Amino acid sequence: MADAAATRKAIQKAVVDAMEAKPVTEITITEICAACGIARSTFYRYYDSVDDVLKKTGDELLAAIKRVSSLDKYDSSSAPMKPRQSDLARAQILKEYAPFILAATGYNGDPSFAKKAANLISEQFFETAGDHLRHQPYGDFMIEFIKAGLFRTTDYWLRDHPEMSPEEYYGLQVQMLAKLGKLFSD
Repeated sequence: MADAAATRKAIQKAVVDAMEAKPVTEITITEICAACGIARSTFYRYYDSVDDVLKKTGDELLAAIKRVSSLDKYDSSSAPMKPRQSDLARAQILKEYAPFILAATGYNGDPSFAKKAANLISEQFFETAGDHLRHQPYGDFMIEFIKAGLFRTTDYWLRDHPEMSPEEYYGLQVQMLAKLGKLFSD
């Protein structure tokens, strides 16, 4: 594999594939190199360990989500649950990284990634609707309920409806947010 990006992607895919069968702690660099058809020295050119593959891939995913989220900041004068254009871009990123997300949050996954992802969802949710909901009775419970729902519906989409496009998922989000917005305004 001559291309560095292709080599990194092949290593990431091999780790994700191996995570389907066993925990990360049991995956060896030797088996990853064999699956990719690369030498150990090539693996070490990009990663220090199998854990490093997960960490860097997760960091790459979360950085991409942060980048698109900064494209259109939330306008606090508008409806608190109004979707943003970056929501579609975020759905496209999630779909692209679906195998990694499912492996990292699955049975043999990486609990630290799930925690980082949940923290990012929290940050972004507070940015978009937190101020409005904080002033509602039991707003903290509503915020936790919605965050959990966003995390769970993303997992449900990627795991149980992989045929659904990011555009379709975004359309469903728009519909659900409109209904939630109506509930919160009543």
